[in-house]
Amino acid sequence: MLTWYLHQAYQATPERFKRDLLRVFLILLAVGIPGNTIAQSESEVKEMQVKAAYLYNFTKFIYWNHLDGAEEPATITLGLISADRIADIIEGYTKLTSKKPTIIIKRITAIDDELTSCQLLYIDQSGKEELPVILRKINGSPVITVSDIHGFANRGGMIGFYLEDGRIKIEINLSQVNQSGMEISAKLKEVARIIR
Repeated sequence: MLTWYLHQAYQATPERFKRDLLRVFLILLAVGIPGNTIAQSESEVKEMQVKAAYLYNFTKFIYWNHLDGAEEPATITLGLISADRIADIIEGYTKLTSKKPTIIIKRITAIDDELTSCQLLYIDQSGKEELPVILRKINGSPVITVSDIHGFANRGGMIGFYLEDGRIKIEINLSQVNQSGMEISAKLKEVARIIR
């Protein structure tokens, strides 16, 4: 019976029917979204913004000339593995400033040999299963690795994000950083939990 009625209503005024159906769908969608889902998405966006800000600012506190005494690079390639939303935020930062060195954003969707062309590499949680392979591929290269994977700095990574009292903080594995020939500013070390 309902199907017949909807069919008749559609035949009579298809455009109005579609408009009304869309309106009902949007109302049902709005009613069906619990408040904590919206709050959660806002929280996730804020978390991504904080991580993006950290990644953007790491370029000011890391020195890639530690071993050979060369000048600081004119450009820094920031690779992000499966982290397009964070990449979007950082691209927004780069458009607002003309800071040197220039930051080049490289979105990485597959693990390949191009990882060593990055100076800074962010590995999203979705790369957890491939982490050992990723770290093997860049072992010994002048690439600073950063991730929000739990225990990242204890698993061979260099800079890990972790939550404490609802705030995102960082921990640094200095042994891994030193082995790769980079140097981290004392200012960055001061705000980090150090792992040796």
